[in-house]
Amino acid sequence: MKLYPTGNASDTKLYILDLATGDVQPFVTFASTRPDWCWISSGGTLTSGPVAFSNNDGIYRVDPSGTPTPLPGTANMIYPAWYPGCQYLAVDVDARADLGQGCNEPVRPLTAKIDATTGAVVVCRLANDTVWAGFPSVNQVNPNLVAFAGQFNGESNYYDQDLNYSWVTDTSTQPPHVTPFDHDAPTGPAFLQKFQARTGWWSPDGKWFAFESNRICPDLSGQTYAIFIQDASGTQPAIQVSDCKWNVQHPKWFPPRNDGKTLLIAPVQPIPPPGQSPQPYRLATFDVSRLVIGTGP
Repeated sequence: MKLYPTGNASDTKLYILDLATGDVQPFVTFASTRPDWCWISSGGTLTSGPVAFSNNDGIYRVDPSGTPTPLPGTANMIYPAWYPGCQYLAVDVDARADLGQGCNEPVRPLTAKIDATTGAVVVCRLANDTVWAGFPSVNQVNPNLVAFAGQFNGESNYYDQDLNYSWVTDTSTQPPHVTPFDHDAPTGPAFLQKFQARTGWWSPDGKWFAFESNRICPDLSGQTYAIFIQDASGTQPAIQVSDCKWNVQHPKWFPPRNDGKTLLIAPVQPIPPPGQSPQPYRLATFDVSRLVIGTGP
């Protein structure tokens, strides 16, 4: 089963899709987007645990067979990403959010760690004050590593998502060690389009990273994207998976499959012919098995 948003920007709701049967059902009946589900590993198998999503009110949690529960104090937090064990979430925090007493963090947006039951802030800032950070993803094998889409804030006095790289913060050190995901990308104010990247996501085994980018697209206005994968160390060149003409965004990995295939799933909105309106986004799967076998770390 997979969750996906449908609707326009002002009324997006999550639906659940059974990929085996094609059956589609509403997951929640109110505005909801940017879901992440926590996979529980036990006895060599994975089962689906709680789901988190966000809307203008903040972060919501839905336990299996449960109802959506808003997490207190999470207004203006979006894009939740689970830590292993389903106890904590990494979230994207904007300038309006109240992180509570003890969190004096003037540089926003940032990523924070919160309690997935109470909404309380556990770590005020997962990165550091040199970057604007959002769209987090937690490495499920080494949760000290949190990837995010970010921008060196010495580049300009405003946040521009089209100037993002993928970054990684290592929270095992204090202060956290923060570097671009791609080891060849500049760490200072020298943005290079060939490293542009957003909405990255670790593979379940922690060996690969998928992200969207317009780095090779003829339209750099943020209207078209391709998806790429890269080894987790960031030392090898990123591998292009899709063409810009398909406008593929927000890739996520399937959990391990019995047939041994490695798949991504992502929303697709092909560029329409001149004079025609865009079609609705649709879900597509991408078999990247041949790209990852024998080439990972």
